Amino acid sequence: MHDQTLPSGLHKCAQWVSASQWNQAYDAIERFLQHNPPHPDAFNLLAAIWRARGNFQQAEQALLRAQNLAPDDALITVNLAFLRMENQQLPSALETCLKATQLDPQFAPAFALLGSLNLQLGHIERAKPALERALALDPQMPDAWNYLGILHRQNGDFDAAESCFKTCLERQPQHLAGLNNLGILYLHQDRATEAKHVLEQASQFHPQSPEVWAHLGQTYQLLNENTAAARAYQQASALEPENPLARWREANLCPIIPEGEASINSWRRRYAAKLGALPELDLDQLGQRLIGSQAQLPFHLLYHGKSNLTLRRSYFSKIKVADTFVPRARKGPLRIGFLVTSGHESIFLTCTRGLIDQWDPQKAQLVLIGAPGSREMLLPDGPKSSVTWLELPAHLPHAIDTLRHQNLDLIYFWEIGSDAFNFFLPQFRVAPVQVTSWGTPESTAMAAVDAFLSCSPWHHAEEPFHERLVLLDRIPAYFSRPPEPDPIDLNKLGIDPKRPFVFCPQSPFKLHPDFDPTLAYLADTEPDLQIVLSQGSQPAWTEFLRRRLLAKWPQDRQPPHFVPRLALPQFLFLAQSAAAVLDSFYFTGGASSYQMLAAGIPIITWPGQSIRSRFTYAYYRQMCVLDGVVDSVDLYQKKVLAWIHHPEQRKVLSDQLLAQRHTWLEDEGAARQFQQTLIDLGQAGRES
Repeated sequence: MHDQTLPSGLHKCAQWVSASQWNQAYDAIERFLQHNPPHPDAFNLLAAIWRARGNFQQAEQALLRAQNLAPDDALITVNLAFLRMENQQLPSALETCLKATQLDPQFAPAFALLGSLNLQLGHIERAKPALERALALDPQMPDAWNYLGILHRQNGDFDAAESCFKTCLERQPQHLAGLNNLGILYLHQDRATEAKHVLEQASQFHPQSPEVWAHLGQTYQLLNENTAAARAYQQASALEPENPLARWREANLCPIIPEGEASINSWRRRYAAKLGALPELDLDQLGQRLIGSQAQLPFHLLYHGKSNLTLRRSYFSKIKVADTFVPRARKGPLRIGFLVTSGHESIFLTCTRGLIDQWDPQKAQLVLIGAPGSREMLLPDGPKSSVTWLELPAHLPHAIDTLRHQNLDLIYFWEIGSDAFNFFLPQFRVAPVQVTSWGTPESTAMAAVDAFLSCSPWHHAEEPFHERLVLLDRIPAYFSRPPEPDPIDLNKLGIDPKRPFVFCPQSPFKLHPDFDPTLAYLADTEPDLQIVLSQGSQPAWTEFLRRRLLAKWPQDRQPPHFVPRLALPQFLFLAQSAAAVLDSFYFTGGASSYQMLAAGIPIITWPGQSIRSRFTYAYYRQMCVLDGVVDSVDLYQKKVLAWIHHPEQRKVLSDQLLAQRHTWLEDEGAARQFQQTLIDLGQAGRES
């Protein structure tokens, strides 16, 4: 606002807008307009109110009215550009913002917004100089520091991003976007407790901001504070009743660490009923608003120990997306993309790096698609002549457009559903053929996902799939030999090396409540036994699981002990030192099981009917060594006790694993079969 030139009747309105007191501000502006000639600042303020209420059409009409009254006003033009940016009209927003820089080349907010727009459009090389220009004009400008923080966050430089967001808040402690973005950054780094502090602060400063309450709900959910999360989501919904994503966000609130099997069943029944009552989602209309919306299918359904295909189909029956993909005539070598989104690069490399290294570029071109700033992580040895790098824009509509113009024959999505970006992106169809595999360890039920790549050791005839199921002979991976175990002082981990201990290395959210009685039984049967579990990435997960276990724990027995995450060589030493390594029920180890078995460390596993319960079994089966595999809870418990009392049994199995690991490690045949399968699917797509 032009505070110096505001009519006296609008000063109080501007204060109410700044304080997010929308109702008072709206009533005051209506009174002002009834008794005064039309004034551009009145409509500018009115637009801010409509925008806060989620009514972008009314907000744009108000700004256009203001612009007609003051066509040379750079501030009003910038506000119009900002509104169009929020409404996903990025090209129009960019054009409007450029006009603002021409109206006033010394207006720092115009260059700050220009930087933000170029950032969203993937033009980082244009974004940085625009933001630097804004800060040269006004070094104190909080918006420019906020946008610069977003730039660094997208480039993967989280320390620089944090510094920029904090500088923004030093300039303006109550800056809404700065608080929000600092909280989001902490969430992205699994620093949920810090995110909670920042976002609770934001909710006190801006109680009328639905975005703050939505992110606060997400934070509470990550901390397993589900009652608080529900209240925060309800508050966000009340503040934006016209937002179709709000009810979906509320419905999708799924506990990360469930209280028990009964609570899982109860939640699933309620969720099924809610899905039937939710409004249809038109993804084409929502665009970038989908990212961060929490409207995607709850990821932690995977850990409920049940088939989710029915729930998935119910979910997608409410999803509408236009099939606007137009395949281009493609000639020459096939172009096949491997796509991984931000935050999932490490597990992708563990399971897929060997496939990339073994790729034969004479047969097909390989395009590695990753988030901004992830190139060095995904190509740690530098550029490869056999691999083309493609940076995936962080803005969803721009990412869709970028991929559709790459003329790819097939995209292999490493994961679908582990974040909002990789959940919604494939639904817009960005390649003629879209496939996934064990990074998404169950059927996606998405119409735009054409095939699921499984293998004979994973497959169980009773597991249903929505996609075409493609069965390979071998596990679709090329695993390297792990490092040698590196000794670590067990005492420093709180483990008595003179007493036996069993170790379950899986994250707390993988430990289904049905696994609890087995741990309690082992503690009760073996009074001297130490039960060692892994801490979660969030301390709250560890504490919630501890409380859940202690509720069933035998009296006068040592409670379960949680150890921190370790570097791989130390992790392998810890597992090697255990009397038995325990696989979790229903969702077994994937990469961790490969690493342990490849190091000759046996695991006790109970495979079920789903792929996610058969990863460890598949490694055993490929080696034709099955002594660590059982087919019931009773035999699982007996096997653990046998290994505790007869360590020679475990030693024999360890020797067998080392002798047979050549059958599945560095498996060039598996890499060739995986590539040929993708080529066959891509070629079939060309010919269809």
